[in-house]
Amino acid sequence: MNSQAANKADNKLRLLLVDDHDVVRSGVRAMLSGANDIMVAHEAGSVQEAIRLVQGHAFDVALVDISLPGKNGLELVKFLRMQKPQIAILVFSIYSEKIYALRALKLSVSGYLTKNGTGHYPDCRDSQSGERRQVHYAGDR
Repeated sequence: MNSQAANKADNKLRLLLVDDHDVVRSGVRAMLSGANDIMVAHEAGSVQEAIRLVQGHAFDVALVDISLPGKNGLELVKFLRMQKPQIAILVFSIYSEKIYALRALKLSVSGYLTKNGTGHYPDCRDSQSGERRQVHYAGDR
């Protein structure tokens, strides 16, 4: 059975979790463990490791930290957009600087989330599709 058929059979989205901190990956995995519609299929601690996984496995969603050893997460986003454009990408970062969210949106990510979960939601539009996007900016209140 191919991976697309397997995805349909279990009706779960396959998530690639990319963060260099074990505790963050463990926390995200624990938060998603009870979800009926998504599963953490694989984890990576670096861009290079994530690229190897993407080349060998099918994913529906990638949750990508910006700050990674070696190349940063935005480099991975560029790779995914070129090689696997069907993967939905969420950038998940500690950085609250607006410049990172705007850079990510220009790369057509599906969303930008801050690790502390606070912020506001400006009216942003994707530069290519014109589609409305929500962006979290932490600590801007």
